[in-house]
Amino acid sequence: MLLDEPTNHLDLETIEALAMALNKFEGGVVLVSHDERLISLVVDEIWQVVKGDMTSDPQRPGCVKVFNGSFEEYKEMLRREFEGGSLLTNKKKAERRAKEEKEAKRSPPDAAAPRKPSQVRSIHWSPYDRVSVVNADP
Repeated sequence: MLLDEPTNHLDLETIEALAMALNKFEGGVVLVSHDERLISLVVDEIWQVVKGDMTSDPQRPGCVKVFNGSFEEYKEMLRREFEGGSLLTNKKKAERRAKEEKEAKRSPPDAAAPRKPSQVRSIHWSPYDRVSVVNADP
């Protein structure tokens, strides 16, 4: 059975019922989901899709790898990779650097100064972005 984002538009009780049904199901299931709770409840094996780069020399085709570990270990590995910068492609890194340099040239000198901790009201972290300050005084 192939399930692609099966929890979209489901309430909590229905997600739990789905998890129980999947755990009782005796056939094979391929689950594509961003629902960490469902993944934690039903997944026995994690397949990691690795993006290839056909523009590099030599070309690197994409592949699927089996991750040997729990879902929590997989999330921790992704956190470490993100913090080390290896999840960003060289192109994205270059784009980010160019954008930051352009903003630094455009801003007055004192605008680039770091904010004092007392000015920070909350911090939002996303694995797809840098840490960003939210609701800080101008």
